[in-house]
This record gives sequence, structure tokens and C-alpha cells, in this order.
Amino acid sequence: MSYFTDSIEAALRKLEGAYASNTIRSYHSDASQFVDWCLRAGVTPFPLGEATLIHYLECIQHRHAFTTLRRRTSSIRRVNGLLGHPDIPQAEPYR
Repeated sequence: MSYFTDSIEAALRKLEGAYASNTIRSYHSDASQFVDWCLRAGVTPFPLGEATLIHYLECIQHRHAFTTLRRRTSSIRRVNGLLGHPDIPQAEPYR
């Protein structure tokens, strides 16, 4: 996990000064929770796969508000891009 944590932290450092510190903290928190879930689920978090993101959202949708799910999706996709990976098609399976 430290590889992903270190990579996320390095990627988010690129945003310092351009984004509010609360935004960067949210990105870090959301990405870290996603990585933790991926490790428990036995999947690789990055590069982000559509099926992985959908499965993650399905697993957490009953515990979180719609706005939280949208924020987490946005954060995870943003970190994926900061890590140099291509974006995935937008999917909203939690409607």
C-alpha cells in the first residue's frame, strides 16, 4: 500500500497552491479509502478501471449520500489522471 500512498501524495503535491488545502485533503482521503478498499477486494486501484470503480461504488452506496459518492468518484478520477493514467468513461451506477 505504501507504493500507492506515496504515489498519491506525490501527485497531490502538484496541486499545492492551485487548489484549496481542503480540496487536496479530500482528494487524499477519498483516494486513500479507495486504495484501502481495493487492497481488501484484491484489485489494483490504479490505473483506474471502470469495473473497479463501479464495484467500489456499489459496495459503499448504502453507507453514503449521493453527493459523497459523486465527490469520491471525482476525487478518484482526478488522482488517476494525476498519476498519468487515462480517464475512464463516466459511469453513474448509483442513481
